[in-house]
Amino acid sequence: MTEQLWATQWRLSHMEVVNWGTFAGHHAFDISRAGHLITGASGSGKSSLLDAIAAVLTPDKWLRFNAAAQETSTGRDDRSLMTYVRGAWSKETDEFEDRTVSSYLRPGATWSGILLRFEDLENAPVTLVRLFHARGNATDNASLKDACVITRGDQALLDFAPYADHGIDVSPLKADLSPVVVTSSGKNRPFYARLRSLFGITSENALHLLHKTQAAKNLGTLDTLFRTFMLDEPTTLKRANNAVEQFDELNDAHQHVVDLRKQADVLRLAVDAGEAFDNASGDANAAKRLSDLVLPYADSIKRDLAAEALLDARAHVAATKIDAERARVDADEARASFDSARLATAQVGGTDATHLRARIEESERRVVETDEARARWGARLAIVGVEIPHSAEEFTELVTTARRELDNPPPAQVGYELHDQHSSARRRAEALDKEIAELRHRQSNIDGDLLRVRTYLASELGVPEDVLPFAGELLEVRPEHAQWSGAIERVLAPFATALLVHEDMLTAVRHLIDGKYLGVRLRFEGVPQTSEPPPRASDPRSVVHRVAVAEGRFAPYLHRRLGADFDVACVDGPDELDGVKRGITMAGLSKRSAYRYEKNDRWPVDDRSKWVLGGNNDAKVEVLLDQSSEARRTLA
Repeated sequence: MTEQLWATQWRLSHMEVVNWGTFAGHHAFDISRAGHLITGASGSGKSSLLDAIAAVLTPDKWLRFNAAAQETSTGRDDRSLMTYVRGAWSKETDEFEDRTVSSYLRPGATWSGILLRFEDLENAPVTLVRLFHARGNATDNASLKDACVITRGDQALLDFAPYADHGIDVSPLKADLSPVVVTSSGKNRPFYARLRSLFGITSENALHLLHKTQAAKNLGTLDTLFRTFMLDEPTTLKRANNAVEQFDELNDAHQHVVDLRKQADVLRLAVDAGEAFDNASGDANAAKRLSDLVLPYADSIKRDLAAEALLDARAHVAATKIDAERARVDADEARASFDSARLATAQVGGTDATHLRARIEESERRVVETDEARARWGARLAIVGVEIPHSAEEFTELVTTARRELDNPPPAQVGYELHDQHSSARRRAEALDKEIAELRHRQSNIDGDLLRVRTYLASELGVPEDVLPFAGELLEVRPEHAQWSGAIERVLAPFATALLVHEDMLTAVRHLIDGKYLGVRLRFEGVPQTSEPPPRASDPRSVVHRVAVAEGRFAPYLHRRLGADFDVACVDGPDELDGVKRGITMAGLSKRSAYRYEKNDRWPVDDRSKWVLGGNNDAKVEVLLDQSSEARRTLA
């Protein structure tokens, strides 16, 4: 290189930045005219300094920051004038807005600046300055204010701080540093025109080319330099791209036609299906119309048959009337013949025959009365362990013995015992008669005193009695397991006499019961609107499988209670109780837990008078009638 070229070539000699990227505050660099190397680790700021030079020398329409990195990276670089002014240094996720945001070193109002000084060793240096101001917390590029300055003096970058610290103020800048070239508000064409004039750059595109060469750090050949950064894109590429776009449009149109054909085929199937549906609907309507006519047609046939039968019946009635008239005539003739015969009988001694017939009838009546008296006397003798006599001698002996006993009455204590037995027998008979009478007026097997409490509650609440059922009225042993009725009655006894109250009436029932003396022990359970499904029975012989539950609003609750609390296995004998958690034998021996057993024999297990399950009491009435007859015999 000649001496003259060395002296007249404009070269960068000095650079300053204030608040540029991660360079916080003021930083100044002298640039060697012979050549300068900027080196450092990744992220140390090398690209930031190159981008600062580009921000001054390159018009904004061509400006691309970190261009070299973007040419070789598949990622997107988010550097801009605003991120450099704010000092963006990292990205993090905003937990409230669910997006990635930048972290800034200078989030508030701030100013930033770049100064480049060029020298040619013959003329006065040229100083290029670009100032920025970001107001408030704004982060969009549109809110960033700037100014570009060209001066031939040797001012430092901090000398421009008063004109940018509180906002870009162009007027005092022009007045204080005249002569200068100052542009602002993004309208910087005069600035770049003056810059080209000073440096002898004849074309504006040269600045674009200069900026592109900064990104050419990985060029392998001059072909790549010219093709990528100097030559315009050939029109053939545009035509090729246009051809590809037109082919895509043609392909889309063809695909659209294919889709329309497929849709037409599908719709044609739908039309055929619609016609088939209409035909089937017509056939169905015709069949329904014929079906609706079957009953009227059958009624008309029945009517015709009934009319024919009526005619036959009327003919039969007429014939019957004739036969009845003939029978009446025959009866009159027979009655006349009978009167004639009776008269003839009387004439030959018939009065005696009539008298004898009356004596026979009286004797037969006395025989019947005697047999009944003998039976009653025999029952009384059986009570005191004496057989009925079969001869006059045995009767005489019995009378003699009876008179002797009457002459020697038993001790008073024996009389009292007989009196107590008589009173007990009478009370027993009266109680049975009362219970039978009550059972005849209802179907429930529940005790009458509990039923009277339910009647009182239903009357006070203004509801039918079946709204307040006892559990036993809704449970019944299945017929195929009838032999287990007594044992199952003992298992369900604590629950069978419980009154079931739906939860919407529970509060009112509690107040009524609490405020009245009932005279009986009453258990009642609140039934919720919905009940959980019952747990699965642990044994196929469980009581749960042998009891039927009446359908209705209480059925889900009853199934739940049976499954949860009465999963008791019905076993054939006491030895089988070892193999179940809870079980009962047919004789009533119950296993309550691992070591707890119970047998409630206050009455026989097969005593049906104590059973309460089921909604029909005919069997219980029959048993009580038998007991009443026995009680009456005991009382007699």
